[in-house]
Amino acid sequence: MNPFDPTKYPSLAFQREWINHYLRRTRFHQKRQRDKSHSLEWLTSDKCHPINGDCLFLEYEEVEEWLREVNYFSLVAHLTWGIWAAVRTPDGPHDFDFLSFAIARVQEYKRIKPLILAHFSG
Repeated sequence: MNPFDPTKYPSLAFQREWINHYLRRTRFHQKRQRDKSHSLEWLTSDKCHPINGDCLFLEYEEVEEWLREVNYFSLVAHLTWGIWAAVRTPDGPHDFDFLSFAIARVQEYKRIKPLILAHFSG
């Protein structure tokens, strides 16, 4: 069993849609909480549409910023898990192949880093 399968990583289109949905639902619940407390804060929120006041409105740039951050942190995650597995390798016999896992995570980091930097640095 290989616990790491990079082919199951979601595409950028899926990530973008998921982030959009997540932010809209979060805003909806935040607005609902403010409405319950009769707060007028949402009226002046910079997260609302400047014309119609819709607080569920998302700027394209905001979604892209979240997408960029998520992908940059995925690089951190690959290195973190790779280092963790490499450190665990000499602990003795295991049912899990920590060395292969470490190598796979570092290889995936090396593979996607230039792709992520090229896509989000422009």
